[in-house]
Amino acid sequence: MKNIIEKLVDLPKLVFRMWLLLWFTLIILLVMKFCFGIWYPIVVKSEAFINICNYIENTTWLSNLIMLIFYIFSITLTYLISCGKPKFNNIYELIIIEALIICSYFLKMFNNNAIGLILEIIFLILIPIIYLLKHLFWIPKYKSVLYPIVINIIIFLWQLSIYLVRDLNVSELSNYPFLIGIIMQLDFYIFILLTYIGGNKMGLWGPWLWSREVTVLKAELSKEKSKENPNKDRISRLEAKIAEIEAGK
Repeated sequence: MKNIIEKLVDLPKLVFRMWLLLWFTLIILLVMKFCFGIWYPIVVKSEAFINICNYIENTTWLSNLIMLIFYIFSITLTYLISCGKPKFNNIYELIIIEALIICSYFLKMFNNNAIGLILEIIFLILIPIIYLLKHLFWIPKYKSVLYPIVINIIIFLWQLSIYLVRDLNVSELSNYPFLIGIIMQLDFYIFILLTYIGGNKMGLWGPWLWSREVTVLKAELSKEKSKENPNKDRISRLEAKIAEIEAGK
């Protein structure tokens, strides 16, 4: 099944193009907003949907649980993107990071924003920097320090841009029905998911900036295979090098 999908769809290129399309769309919306004053409301006419929103809004434990799930989803993926890896190394790292994320959520919910922010800095920037400094198989030291910072700035700017497009701020989101607030941020969650997939499939930025060595080699391999008369010796060397690097991970 996997081979069939790979023949039909070039997943890394598809994800990367979708990621670029999201950026292109966001920039167009921002230009239209600032130059022409256009804003983009969300209109909900379904009575059943409104009833579901009201039920969740009036059920404290359920709304908090769903908010926590979305928070864990977005922050966990951001952490993994910042570390440049597809999954946690072991169960202990998973437990520690998820515990810090949950603590940060509840601290923010009880208006201890400063402590919650400090925790986010620890598991979104400091821990990824330490991890990258210990695993220098794909980026030099200065990029190990910059990478998590750049990632979190990009994600923050993306979310801020969505708020600007929709004339929102964080405090205003709490005034909307719960599911409406989630819908208003769906493109943010999609952006994080695509960034996570793209980062693990093709080094996030393609083979020219932050990418791993193996990403560059895979790009060269794909280019060589696409030629009418591919160099079989070069293909074998590239495949061997890729296998060596991936085995070392």
